Amino acid sequence: MPRFSYRGFDASGQPEDGSVEAASEKLAFEILRARGLTIADLSVTGAAAASPLGRTSAARLVKSSSIAAAEEAKLASLLSVLFRARLPIDRVIRIVISTVGQRDIQRHFERVDQRVAEGQSFAEAFAESNRGFSPMFVAFIRLSDRVDMLAKLFAALATFLRQENKLRQQVLSALIYPAILFAAALALMLVMILLLTPNLMPVFQSAGREPPATLAILSSLNEILRRQGPLILLVGLVAMLVLSLSFRLPPVRRSAQSLGSVIPVLGGLARTRVLIRLTHALHLALVAKLPLSEALRLAGTSAGGGDRLARLFWSAADQIDRGGRAGEAFQADPHLPAIFQELFQVGEATNSLETILPAVAQTLEASLEQTSQRLLAGLTPVLTLIIGGGVGWLIYTIMGAILEINALAF
Repeated sequence: MPRFSYRGFDASGQPEDGSVEAASEKLAFEILRARGLTIADLSVTGAAAASPLGRTSAARLVKSSSIAAAEEAKLASLLSVLFRARLPIDRVIRIVISTVGQRDIQRHFERVDQRVAEGQSFAEAFAESNRGFSPMFVAFIRLSDRVDMLAKLFAALATFLRQENKLRQQVLSALIYPAILFAAALALMLVMILLLTPNLMPVFQSAGREPPATLAILSSLNEILRRQGPLILLVGLVAMLVLSLSFRLPPVRRSAQSLGSVIPVLGGLARTRVLIRLTHALHLALVAKLPLSEALRLAGTSAGGGDRLARLFWSAADQIDRGGRAGEAFQADPHLPAIFQELFQVGEATNSLETILPAVAQTLEASLEQTSQRLLAGLTPVLTLIIGGGVGWLIYTIMGAILEINALAF
């Protein structure tokens, strides 16, 4: 069997290299992805190096499409129904393939079906074939070989994913008006720069007068756009493409999350959102009757593994393994909401976390929604004033230039 050498990054962003045996380059890549590695370079070694498989380019390795939360929620609901019917796993896979309308999900389950037919378990096949499902969805699929409560588990997961998608849609809806306003202001700016300015500047030049400062700046921008417009557009498109591909790399995503967490207000909202996801994941793991330490680790994995709060959940699991209580690890973190710290300690002490955690998550969700709506309600008028004020100032200066032209004419 060929051996492939690789270079990449582990879940904590640390570089790692080594080798792995696999029947093909594609299978080697998927085995390494299942281990939580992000691969930067993969090549065949030894006698097999002459294989036409060659090297796997970085662009190909990071290429993947993310499954939307709404589609994951639909799939979780379907799996809940199928597991409740106690159908054989091969029948479950075939029904999913023939039922779902999302082509990416169909292709994913076709790969899973092939691996299951080769002897892999459903959980292993799903994880190794994954190219777009969220870490949380994959983490709970891994329980399919271990628990008898999959119907209830996936029904609860579907509910959570719908709630998360609903909040995301509310935020996107609230940002539509500011986005339209910004696009209209940008279009007006381009009209002034490309059409109005070239017609005004010759009048001042013929009269030997200096144009207003704003008009001179717009004229300079006009020259830049006329000479370098295609290059600027190309650089912008390339930058957007590179940024989009970069955010598919876990180390880049973790760096962006760390940077975003320190932004006032927005950082707090991001941390609360991650904590809600972790709380729901922990509750679902406890519903599946996992021990608390194992449930905490599963919850940490469901957040993607790189977030600070996910590492805190793993630390809480280590605290239990050392003979302590998980609540002690949470109590030592000053950034956690007091309600989470206090109620978690109560639930752990009374062995009632399975009952308490949904209430904690609902309280955090209500707080997050209230703060988000308040922030978005204030954001729209502020952006309207800023953009409107900027456009109004430009119009005022241009009108001043036109009045000066009238004065020169008379």
